[in-house]
Amino acid sequence: MKNLLEAEMKRVQQFAVDVTLDPDTAHPKLILSDDGKQVEDGDLWQNLPDNPERFSQCVNVLGRQSFSSGRFYFEVQVKGKTDWDLGVARGSITRKGNIPLSPQDGFWTVVLRNGNDYKACAGPSVRLHLHPGPEKVGVFVDYEEGLVSFYDVEAAALIYSFTSYCFTEKIYPFFSPCNNNGVVHLLSERRGINAIATWLTGKDIHLRPVVASKGSWTIDGPDRDTVYCRRGPCVWELNENLANGVRTASEKKIIRPHAELYPAD
Repeated sequence: MKNLLEAEMKRVQQFAVDVTLDPDTAHPKLILSDDGKQVEDGDLWQNLPDNPERFSQCVNVLGRQSFSSGRFYFEVQVKGKTDWDLGVARGSITRKGNIPLSPQDGFWTVVLRNGNDYKACAGPSVRLHLHPGPEKVGVFVDYEEGLVSFYDVEAAALIYSFTSYCFTEKIYPFFSPCNNNGVVHLLSERRGINAIATWLTGKDIHLRPVVASKGSWTIDGPDRDTVYCRRGPCVWELNENLANGVRTASEKKIIRPHAELYPAD
């Protein structure tokens, strides 16, 4: 049985594509990484144009890439997240106001709530019993077959499949980090991913710019932890209270309780 599951996993992974996030669709509270591979809820409403493509109420974002035929597959790192929405959506979906997630409304998604409540938004929702929950989710679409399947990548296990739908327009990857307790990280189709997002809770931090691009947890004097954390083009050394986020004097942004860690040399 295990061999069959692994063979199925390898079969869908051969259709892997490189997906990046589309900033023109991102809700104003979402922070996207420079490479378009990570998204988080930054809590602050950014001053962005309310263009027709942008989600105005729900903290969602679409992928840049669209698909109108064939098969495609992508993976998302969700380790440490307690809430998320993942899947695909029609290009004609509603972007403004409250948006129900269902195939009837143009969404084929699996969601997590409260750390252990997994559902397929099939209209009505289907409860999924996943123990332990996936740390990396694979999404596979066969456009002509009207199939959308979700996989626990590391367990090589099928999570749920939407079947026998008739796609008639472009389909986009769809993501929501839901709240500010972690980062949704798109994985490269080359699979040799660098660092992953990590939640740093209850640490004492103090912010100042440093000239560095790598680092690791170190002890810097009594009762002080130090970590290097990259935010956009800057690298920061952190050692003051990160639990509720703090505002930096230089870039006026909230540093949330998570960071992208780089291994020590």
